[in-house]
Order: sequence, then structure tokens, then C-alpha cells
Amino acid sequence: MKREYFSARKKGSLLLAFITLSALTFTGCEAQEEEQPITGNAVVITEEGKLISYMVDAFDKDYYDAEELAAMAMQEASAFSAEHDLAEGDEMVIQGAEVWPDSGQVALIMEFANAESYAAYYDVDAFYGTVNEAMGAGWSLSGKLIDTKKETALSDEKLDKYGEKMIFILGHEVDIRMPGKIIAQCEDAGLKYIMMK
Repeated sequence: MKREYFSARKKGSLLLAFITLSALTFTGCEAQEEEQPITGNAVVITEEGKLISYMVDAFDKDYYDAEELAAMAMQEASAFSAEHDLAEGDEMVIQGAEVWPDSGQVALIMEFANAESYAAYYDVDAFYGTVNEAMGAGWSLSGKLIDTKKETALSDEKLDKYGEKMIFILGHEVDIRMPGKIIAQCEDAGLKYIMMK
């Protein structure tokens, strides 16, 4: 009787271990945060450093036309590229207008080759590059960035250590999506600073 009990218990433990191992294999050891959908004005930074802008507005009239909106935006993009003498690789690209019927909104989706063309189009401050590049370009980071784990300001020594980390600086109010884990950030004088791992 004892032997059968221990044998059944051993089988149960092995089954539980197998299920746990399977769950960890398919989900990973850490639970990943689910990406929230974009529901308003946003900018998404890609791994390559492109900026994809979502300009969201009401789209609740029968006579509105998404294709017309996209066509108007494409004309504006061409005029902007010509006016600013942007090289073909730096041009702003209109990806289209996406209608979100559930919310009665439309999103005009535009792709910018870099933070400079994004800044020029929206007439705002914007920078994307390494911490060293930001400081070399005159951005003051000393004592501003707050470590997201420790909730303390990064020292100048720590900034030097993080010199090759990527940082995004933006001067207008939009939802910002970064391609990596955020390790430090802050808001100062109307600017958002976000550093990635």
C-alpha cells in the first residue's frame, strides 16, 4: 500500500514538473507585458531608428474618405520633402490612413527616416541616438534621467557608463513606443527623455 502511494505521488510530481517546464518553455521565465494598442497620437521608434507617427482624429461623418485623406497627406509630404530638400532616403513616407470604426477615428500613419525629419515636419525638438551623441549635440542630461528601477537620478559617472545606450528626446505630447526596455526617463521643460537598454 505504501509503495503504491509513493509511486502515485512520484508520477503526480513528475507530471506537475512536466507541465511547469512546458509552461516556462512556451511563455518564458518572465511574464512579458502585453503591448497596448495605439488609440491616440503616438510615435513608434523602430530598431533602425525610423519614427512612425500616428496622427489620430475623429472620423465620424459619412462624407469623410480615408483615401482622400491619405492622398492629401501624400501631397503635403511631397511638398515638405521638396521644401526641406530632403534626400530620397530621408523623405517622409505616408503609409496611409487607417480607419478605426469601433472608435470612430482615423489614423494617418507617416514614416520618418530619422528624428531630424520628424522634428522638421512637426516643428518640435526631437533627437534619437546614443547618450554620447546626445551630449555631443548639446543636450543636457546631467542629473535629469531617473533610473526606472532605483527611482534615483543617474549620476554623471553613470551617464558616461551608459554612453552607448540609445536615448529618445521629444518635445511634444504623444504616446511614445520604444523598441527596447526603458532603463531611465524623465520630463523636463516640456521635453521627454527616454533611455533604452
